[in-house]
Amino acid sequence: MAKRYDVTVWRDLTHYGVIEVEATSAAAAIEKVRNDKDAIDDCDMEDCSGDFQPVHYISARPLEDCPNATEGDEAELDLNHTHNAARTMLAALEAITVSANAVVDCWERGDLAGAVNMLDADSDLVAAAIAQARAAGITTPET
Repeated sequence: MAKRYDVTVWRDLTHYGVIEVEATSAAAAIEKVRNDKDAIDDCDMEDCSGDFQPVHYISARPLEDCPNATEGDEAELDLNHTHNAARTMLAALEAITVSANAVVDCWERGDLAGAVNMLDADSDLVAAAIAQARAAGITTPET
């Protein structure tokens, strides 16, 4: 049975908005809002900086007047770890791209050892970024 929830979307400590959602659970309400970018963008959230700020935290609780609300039916989702993993992945992709271009340059000059060394230098960085992303719950698309 669907319930009505207040879902609070936080961009930082002072910029947040509340969206009313119908869902079967608090976790489902969070997912519903998280997957609806327009709802997040349209909620009454004043942004003093004028710059886009990513959502860092989402919480959901039943509306006070919801007749079928149950105690403890609340949920929260902290997205900071996901943003940190994404930033680390971006840095690793940038580094491996530079290395890949350097490998091509070394290869064209006939310096096979230099090409291998360039790839080896960034492999640990990439492996660490992948591990951080997996720990944050980021998965690859199913094929």
